[in-house]
This record gives sequence, C-alpha cells and structure tokens, in this order.
Amino acid sequence: MSINNVCYTPRNKRRFVNNMNQDLQKNIPVNIIENDKEYIVEFIVPKYQKENFSIDIEDKVLSVKYTSAKDEDTKEEVKYISNTYQVVDFEKKYKLPKDVNYEGFSASFNEGILLINLPKSEEKQPINIEIK
Repeated sequence: MSINNVCYTPRNKRRFVNNMNQDLQKNIPVNIIENDKEYIVEFIVPKYQKENFSIDIEDKVLSVKYTSAKDEDTKEEVKYISNTYQVVDFEKKYKLPKDVNYEGFSASFNEGILLINLPKSEEKQPINIEIK
C-alpha cells in the first residue's frame, strides 16, 4: 500500500500509524561485524536517547529494546513539512553463536550509534594424547 492510497479519516488513521510504526521498527539499520576477537552489533539510531535502551542476554539470545519516554506534558507540537525519519520503540533479538564470551560484553552509545561488543571465547585447542 502506498502512502497515496491511504485515506486519512479518524477511523483508519490509527491503523495506518500503527502499521507505519511496525514497518519503521523493522527498518532500524543494524550492522553485525565479526573479526578474530569479537562480534560487533551496530545500531544506527540518530535522535534516540541512550537512557531509553535496554540490552539483555538471556538463554544465548541478545535482546536490544528501546522504549521512548512518553511525557505528554512536555511534548511540543511539531509540524513537519517532511518527516522521513521517526523515533519508534523497538525490540530486536539475535541468537548468539556458541563462541561468545558472555562475561565480557560491553556497549557504548556515541553520536547516534549504539555499539555492542561481544568478545569471542578463546578457542579450545584440541588435546593430543600420546599412546604409550
């Protein structure tokens, strides 16, 4: 459905906005990088606030959640001429590989980029047993 086909009546405006938010949530840009020492998960999220992120690892699943502060009293009415980028609440989950060191992960947020560093466990060398 293109935006041109949407009728902005009060009844279906909410449905359109909900569908649009679901689409925006799916389109949060994420890069996943692997090198010899670690995995790096990079979220490109300009206009997002560091305080509203929650990062958890449970049952070998990385969960990144963003919940915006919804303070209606301080919310200023803004009239956009064009608004192609919106801050939306989201939750993304990733199953982690077996070689992640769960004790050493870290996260940082700088200039609209959330970086999650997941170090790899040291490789276990096979043990060679000499037969006597």
